[in-house]
Amino acid sequence: MLNLQTGAALAGATVSVAGLSPTADAAGACRLPNIPPGTYQATASVAGFISQTVTVAITSGATTQASFALVQSFPDITITLVWGAQPQDLDLHLSGPAPGGGRFHAFFLDPTPVPYAALTLQDDNQLGPEQMVIRRDPATGQFVAGDYHLWVHNFSGTPEFNVSQARVIINNNAQLLGVFDVNNANGDPALELWYVVNLEVDAVGNVTLVPVQQFTNGSGQGSFTILAPPYGSKPVRP
Repeated sequence: MLNLQTGAALAGATVSVAGLSPTADAAGACRLPNIPPGTYQATASVAGFISQTVTVAITSGATTQASFALVQSFPDITITLVWGAQPQDLDLHLSGPAPGGGRFHAFFLDPTPVPYAALTLQDDNQLGPEQMVIRRDPATGQFVAGDYHLWVHNFSGTPEFNVSQARVIINNNAQLLGVFDVNNANGDPALELWYVVNLEVDAVGNVTLVPVQQFTNGSGQGSFTILAPPYGSKPVRP
């Protein structure tokens, strides 16, 4: 069992199947002997992570393996970016409905542009994580409904996105909403922006994901861009 955000083993996690619940060792592995042949639902769980259930078909005289990658549970709507050793610096960006009209833009130069959305973790030296949060507006106790756009900027420029192993993970409290890998994006990975997904959020915090998964440019202003569908960009700062 692994932590999906970091790839680290999850020692102490349990796997429940066929009435058994062994605990994973330091390598995140556990063994369940002598389970009768059949098809089972196996659930991996550990405190602070979203449980994962997979279907396991056990046959007589064979060893069956099941892999689990658990996502950390965070409050509110949380977006996590992780990547590999190169490029050194990828930056997470979020835009959404601003008070009085227009759109806010949360990123490293303006991490908390509105009370209900913020860049809460930053990293500019490989691996990540970087993290965005969409939370309730403290003035109303409700989420600000609307269309939120999420993208990643290759601040380093080189190497390109296709070697980055970048992944975006989105959860809503204890619910995993989606996992987006850069290797599944379309277009030219040499472009400076990876437009990942749009999030349609309602006032009570229900989220609908609208995948985009497209490489695009930032009109020469990569950090100072608000992306709008389909794949264009609109400069918002000089």
